[in-house]
Amino acid sequence: MEHVGERLREVMLMRGVNASKMAKELSLSKGHISNIITGRIQTPKKHLPSIATYLKVSYAWLLTGKGGPEEEAEQAVFPVYDAALPELQCIAGHCTLPTGICITDEHFGMVSIPSFPPGVLVLIAPKKQGDGFYLVQGKRGPVLAQRIDRVTHLEWLSLENMTLSQPSVLGKIEAILAQEMYEYEKA
Repeated sequence: MEHVGERLREVMLMRGVNASKMAKELSLSKGHISNIITGRIQTPKKHLPSIATYLKVSYAWLLTGKGGPEEEAEQAVFPVYDAALPELQCIAGHCTLPTGICITDEHFGMVSIPSFPPGVLVLIAPKKQGDGFYLVQGKRGPVLAQRIDRVTHLEWLSLENMTLSQPSVLGKIEAILAQEMYEYEKA
């Protein structure tokens, strides 16, 4: 099997899954799945981890063809904090992700953030530099803020219409994951 599309087609056949059903359940377009299968998209790294998880095959095999499809995918485990708990220092549990997402020992997750939908896990890196989206401590708990590095100054924008001059930064947001993308085990 030369490319990812051929491997994907084979696994879908083995699992009895059609492109329409998989696209619907993963919130992808049927055309996107079709483009992967036909080889129009050669390296579909963006959605491939969720496709591999859905089909219960190794992400590495699906992407590269190396190893076997049934090999157990490595998983990353990191601590999770619950924004609904009074102390953010308390670990609420641990989370497991497939290796499609790069995790270091310093990453952590947060659940129950008031401004996010229920069940969403926010993956946070401890770095606190550069443009991007951050989780900052607001008056009523963690909130999403955008940091914009200007030549002469920093700007912070918040969806909560808060004035942010020098917010208490919890970390930079690396990913926002729907509940079906991770396994969460409470402490």
